[in-house]
Amino acid sequence: AVWTALGCGISPFWILLLFPAYLLGLCLVHILVFVLLSFVIRRRTPAHIRPTFLRFYLHQTIMILLRVLRVRVHTEGKENLPKKGRPCLVVANHLSHFDPMVIAVPLFSHGILFISKPENLSMPVMGPYATRAGFIGIDRTRPLEAMKAVREAARRMREDACAVNVYPEGTISRDGVFKGFHDGVFLAAIRAGADVAVVTLRGTEKIKRNWYRFGTDVYVKYEALIPAEEVVHARPGELSERARELMRPTLLAAGFQAPPTGEIDAPDLSAVKNAGQPEKTAEEVAESAAEN
Repeated sequence: AVWTALGCGISPFWILLLFPAYLLGLCLVHILVFVLLSFVIRRRTPAHIRPTFLRFYLHQTIMILLRVLRVRVHTEGKENLPKKGRPCLVVANHLSHFDPMVIAVPLFSHGILFISKPENLSMPVMGPYATRAGFIGIDRTRPLEAMKAVREAARRMREDACAVNVYPEGTISRDGVFKGFHDGVFLAAIRAGADVAVVTLRGTEKIKRNWYRFGTDVYVKYEALIPAEEVVHARPGELSERARELMRPTLLAAGFQAPPTGEIDAPDLSAVKNAGQPEKTAEEVAESAAEN
């Protein structure tokens, strides 16, 4: 903008107008390149999480989109952020499709990846990037397939010392109710000997309707970091209840309906019932699948 103003001999006042115009133009070019690249990316899941150009470009695009959508992120509890170079399972409540974008930015250097629905990995544009970034698809309707995803998440955390983000509610909460957790996802942290970072999100559900008006204030609070030394000696159900109870006070104060864990029923990947057979835990299901 300065070069244009000086080179064209126009008033320096125009710099105030040219700068945002050029900035917007560069953002649009970046997003256009992002979309075009998605058509040539091979949908191939990497064996290990490594810094790559595509991961970097995905991260930069997310940051640009958050700015364009005028999302203002307020972070609390930074002392409970996962430690870089240590495997960590990041669990959070689920309010909108923007949740992963908000979670990803501060954890990019941790090699963050996500456990998501398989159909999200098949989406145009974002799907190829998510696949090449190592995101893991999980089919909650098929317990044995879901446990394969849990084992894959454990392997990646153990071998790559990365952070894996998961939403134990299993679905977006659109009614303001903090739902029960799927216990089985916590088995990944136990098997990997990983820390568990407990995070609450507030405000992401407003981004879609507020971006063209006044923008959105989003609040991310890192409630606690449960160390691996405690995780490996716990059962999935115990970790699930502990994480959910850590989140409840913040969500209750924000106006969510958040009944105690003992008073809410939720479908659970850690309990698979077979006719005429006693209930199996997630560990038993996973071990049985591995044997087969």
